Amino acid sequence: AVENVSTDDFVYDTYPQVVVKVKDFITRDGVTQATMCKVLGGIYHVALTLFLSGKNVYKCGKTYKAAYLFFEKFRILEGKDKSEDRVKNETENPIGFHQCAEDLIERIEAVENVSTDDFVYDTYPQVVVKVKDFITRDGVTQATMCKVLGGIYHVALTLFLSGKNVYKCGKTYK
Repeated sequence: AVENVSTDDFVYDTYPQVVVKVKDFITRDGVTQATMCKVLGGIYHVALTLFLSGKNVYKCGKTYKAAYLFFEKFRILEGKDKSEDRVKNETENPIGFHQCAEDLIERIEAVENVSTDDFVYDTYPQVVVKVKDFITRDGVTQATMCKVLGGIYHVALTLFLSGKNVYKCGKTYK
């Protein structure tokens, strides 16, 4: 068994980097997707297939982290140094990559010392773009976004994102 690999540590390989490692490993003699599922903690074949397809990235958090940890242990077992990409990722993302939307939201909510005064320094269109980018980039659903924004109604978020009726969306905007 490989020691000194914490399962609580952050993931320092990007999702695409881990997918490539899994695909490369599966091409080895005697390694099948079924074997990989077992090695990754008994994940379901459909979860591995979804993970390898690159679709619905944030629904695959368990597979992503399990695969990352497997290859981290494998790297240590082989006595290899961290790759240049890994070192770069650690430098640029000292808290690692999030494995799911909920993980990301917990990290955001844990940030302290953010002013909640009455001032908004971005324009309405700038905030709309940021929210849309956040929802598409980070796999956060509109329902989750409504919850994060203080329990606003889905219709309020939809109206806000449409750019119509700006003054009716004050709570969402702030």
